[in-house]
Amino acid sequence: MDKQHGSSSLRVCEGILVQVAQGAWNLPMAEEYAAEAKQLIIEELPPQWVLLVDLRQWDYCPPEVWEYFNGVYEWYADHGMIAEGIVSTRKMINHFVTQLDKYRPIPCGQFFSEDYEEVRQWCRDQLNSYKRSSNG
Repeated sequence: MDKQHGSSSLRVCEGILVQVAQGAWNLPMAEEYAAEAKQLIIEELPPQWVLLVDLRQWDYCPPEVWEYFNGVYEWYADHGMIAEGIVSTRKMINHFVTQLDKYRPIPCGQFFSEDYEEVRQWCRDQLNSYKRSSNG
């Protein structure tokens, strides 16, 4: 098996799964990240939750990792993800925007910015708004 490249940290904060990715990822790294994230989602997150991804220090990944993430995204959508906020560089944000039609829509959508605090606040707002509308 290939040696893992890149790193990731995950934490849960008030119904938000926060992922910070660093370096260049290969498939073993992506698989390790997904296994850890799925465990946190099942064990620590409420039924509806938000994903905040910080990619400011993330380099790249080969096509097979992008393909793998398509399946991870579907799993997230099937397991309560209602919104996704991504902090990244302008170049990576432009790439994500061109890929949106490949993904299943989620209730509160996606938001992209270079500003971490802007994305964090958007994620909190989406979660709070969703909770209010569900308790309606």
